[in-house]
Amino acid sequence: MSHKFKFVMIFATICIAQISSQAQTQITSCSTQFIDIGGGSANYLDNENSEWLICPDTLSEYLELEFTHVNIEAANNQGVDSTGCKDVLSIYDGMDDNAPLVGSFCGEESGTGKEAFIEGHTLRIGDKFKPTNNTGCFYIKFQSDNTESLSGWYANVTCCAPTLENAITDGIDLPIAINGGNYFNIEIDNSCVRKGNLGMFTEFSSSGSSCNYTGLTQPNKSFYAFESNGTGGYVELLVEPVDNVGIIEMLVYGPVTLDSDSYTGGVVNDCVTGETPSSLFFNAGPNQTYILAVVTELQGRTLINTLPLTVGLGGVLPVTIEQYTIKKENEKARISWRTSSEINNDGFEIYRSLDGKAFSKIGWVDSQSSYNEGNSYSFTDTPNRTGVVYYYIKQLDLNGLSEDFDVLKVNFENNRNVFSYPNPSQGYITITTGITSTDQSSILKIYNQIGQLKLNSHITNNGSIDLSSYKSGIYTIQIINENNINTHQHIIRN
Repeated sequence: MSHKFKFVMIFATICIAQISSQAQTQITSCSTQFIDIGGGSANYLDNENSEWLICPDTLSEYLELEFTHVNIEAANNQGVDSTGCKDVLSIYDGMDDNAPLVGSFCGEESGTGKEAFIEGHTLRIGDKFKPTNNTGCFYIKFQSDNTESLSGWYANVTCCAPTLENAITDGIDLPIAINGGNYFNIEIDNSCVRKGNLGMFTEFSSSGSSCNYTGLTQPNKSFYAFESNGTGGYVELLVEPVDNVGIIEMLVYGPVTLDSDSYTGGVVNDCVTGETPSSLFFNAGPNQTYILAVVTELQGRTLINTLPLTVGLGGVLPVTIEQYTIKKENEKARISWRTSSEINNDGFEIYRSLDGKAFSKIGWVDSQSSYNEGNSYSFTDTPNRTGVVYYYIKQLDLNGLSEDFDVLKVNFENNRNVFSYPNPSQGYITITTGITSTDQSSILKIYNQIGQLKLNSHITNNGSIDLSSYKSGIYTIQIINENNINTHQHIIRN
């Protein structure tokens, strides 16, 4: 991966208590280092009180510090300001010490290996810091006591320039490209990102069966605001990694209301994740603002492109559903839906779940409609389950695109009765399982009064059994069919 490296300006003002020291101003390029006052060959000073302001040359460049040498005196107690340090390097995300404190650090990894006494204040080799404020600057202070001075620190100072125009990699505005915002052909570099945070979005929620999580888990985040064209329509985005970025998460939120740098409203329209995720597909309303989030496990570049089939859809929905219901009919679930119009519709997949989370495909219904006409459809399923069962339908276009409809549910209460007769008996009994199908068998288990399993067999409805050898007592008859368990008590008197 390559970046355009620019010049940064480092302004240093050093006030050393009881030590005569001249203020220093340094100008370095992004290929040099940020080093303590002792330089590469000497220790920092006792009673030192130094300050640095490190800024990029222009606002379009993003600065990063990576520490390659750390030897700052740690304490064996609370230390200075409860940092667990005797000497403290403090980094502020802004222009002065009124800015948010990134952290106050010490650590002797390049010396004895001693760490800060208080957790969270140890600076280590390889630690990287990027400003998140609008100026792109770090304000840095260093204070030491008069007991011991060590070899200090070295940090590489680098800068990168966003790959998109006008420094918008940090997620403020994505320019409306050809096709009025419904067409994308951009490169995102998540190693060159300053701004962008999920906290920018309020009223965040999830919708649709394919977007059932409400967070972005990977560390390198980019956010882009874009506006759809005047007709809206279906948009399909394909993400292709240029570098090895590991896991990629891509989501679209919207529509949202834009107020300066804050966004309100919106839900997840679609989301994909993986090292080579599938395309993201959503229906953009006309003249609406949406947020595209691209999040990667590792720093690097990815391409976002609109698939060719997106262009020219112009907001016409392939299928318009005007009715979509489910009804229980005895032991069956009947899903019915009616379309008012269909364009390029191939048909519908039917999905079922027993827990509302893991769905599996159970059927297919062909489209019966001519161009731009509607039709009525239904699908009947016998789940052979008790309790709540969940269903939804997925509409598929002839070009391979798909759309999930809402999840419906139906409750199959446990109305299968198990009987044994005569009851009481001398052991010659008939058991009815409640299963209506004559070719479907159930597992039969019989337990005595102390829970010992006396019989484990198969039985169909209305099976006769000889239990005359059993001792007198109360026995529990258990019928297991699929995931349903029904019990019944039978008395034997010999």
